Amino acid sequence: MTTEPATPFTSTPPPTAPTPPSPLRRESTVLVLSGRFDPTADLVVEELNRRAVPLFRADMAEFPLELSLAASFDSCIGSGSCT
Repeated sequence: MTTEPATPFTSTPPPTAPTPPSPLRRESTVLVLSGRFDPTADLVVEELNRRAVPLFRADMAEFPLELSLAASFDSCIGSGSCT
């Protein structure tokens, strides 16, 4: 009878499937409310651009004479417009 050296048992976890997109998730635009010269908002906008996230930056000094906002929310899904 021949015996073979024992090999350590190694278990490889099964590959994980990518998480399917949530039916509630959709491409959205991030609204950045700031002043005309706001270095902190500049950093946020820069990072969102780097990540290719759509955004709309609004200067609150223009509200309400030159900028209007409208929004509605239905459960977890919201919508709105800026003009």
